[in-house]
Amino acid sequence: MGIHGVTRFILLSALGLSLAAIPSVRADSACNAVLSGNPLAISIHDLAKLRFNLDQKRAAGVSDAVTRMLETEYAKKESEVLALGLTREQIKAEIEKIQKGDRDATKSARQVREAQSEEAIQAEATATIAGHLSSNRYGHATIFLSKSQMLVWGGSSRHDFASPELYHLTDGQSTPINDRYRARDGANLFLMKDGQVVISGGTMGSTPISEIERYNPQTGKILKVGNWQAVSLDAPQVMLPDERIVAVAGRLQWRAISDIVEAYDSILGKVERIGHLFEPRRSHSVTVLSDGTLAVIGGENASGYLTSIERFDPTQENSKGVPVADLPRPIADPSSVLLHDGRVAIIGGRVKDAQALSSIEIFDPKQETCTQVADLHRARFAPFVKALSDGRVVIIGGSDSTGLPVPGMEIYDPDSNTVEIFEGLSEARSSPGIAISSDDEIWISGGFNRTHDDLSSIERIRVGRR
Repeated sequence: MGIHGVTRFILLSALGLSLAAIPSVRADSACNAVLSGNPLAISIHDLAKLRFNLDQKRAAGVSDAVTRMLETEYAKKESEVLALGLTREQIKAEIEKIQKGDRDATKSARQVREAQSEEAIQAEATATIAGHLSSNRYGHATIFLSKSQMLVWGGSSRHDFASPELYHLTDGQSTPINDRYRARDGANLFLMKDGQVVISGGTMGSTPISEIERYNPQTGKILKVGNWQAVSLDAPQVMLPDERIVAVAGRLQWRAISDIVEAYDSILGKVERIGHLFEPRRSHSVTVLSDGTLAVIGGENASGYLTSIERFDPTQENSKGVPVADLPRPIADPSSVLLHDGRVAIIGGRVKDAQALSSIEIFDPKQETCTQVADLHRARFAPFVKALSDGRVVIIGGSDSTGLPVPGMEIYDPDSNTVEIFEGLSEARSSPGIAISSDDEIWISGGFNRTHDDLSSIERIRVGRR
């Protein structure tokens, strides 16, 4: 997600309070305003994110160059918000209210979680601190290159935007990648058949990154290989069986919500527009189905939160998304994963007023139906989800209704529609790197915790076989 979990709550809360002072915007529709592309709401949305990032950097003692860059970007965005009717005093007052509300919500959420834990079925798993990254960082991406090497890319560290590195599982040491790279938060990493890695997407501050890079582990070289044409802040990206990488809709840099679908051909080295969705959307999820088509699920646009599930065929020229099913309710920021039987599990999300969901729905592409089948123990939106080799699905992180990271890990069994919970993680993390090895070991690195401390620790989780 292009916005860290803690920030998302700050943004939505700030909208609900600040917009009450603007006659042209009803306070009780503040959340819908940001979802529907209201210029004032989106400007405050971007400003609040920059404020959070700037405060994080200052507290960590980052370099003057990085701080100055963020201050300049903040001042520019603040001028836009001031021109739309808010004052600096109003902004400052609302941030102070949000901080107090955040502390109160954290205490309440902790009490709820403790009560839920007493009733939850405990999953069989073990967790240990396996090592540390070379520096604290969050917003990075990780992927296994082999059983002994994990690639760590991007994110923000204590003193600067973080550089890429190789983490060696055998000795717990990291090796820097000494080649020119594009700094970015929230990158997507794709391991190609030839062992090289494509790096795509992400942001630098609030600016989306158009450059596509390719890293060769054999030579250590990083090459720029292309540029996205419709640069989106939060377009989900997936890799097709033919190794094309597809970016699906999202919010464009000039605030419009897109319906554009583009593909990067890693063999030909070019980007082309391959079609459009049936309707624009952002904050949605995309899953590659067994037949190579895409399921585009939920999200939001100018009409509000969406219930629709579209099917998009990336093999057809000028393809157009086709609505095929509906979610039980409008949902933004769901996560989705392909199950072994070809169905799709849709997990969590958020509804009106940023309330996190605990529901698990199953989308059946053959029957074109979507049905709720189970519930998580802890409501969350935008969690990390991944199917293990035995067919079960692990659910890690995401944000609760207060915008704070959700602790623990849950395991969904689609055969029995049951959910188990594992409480043994060292702490909840927002914006960590998560990678799963070929033997189903889960490695969680960095991120920042519920008190906003950024981390360097790497936690290894071994899930018991069923």
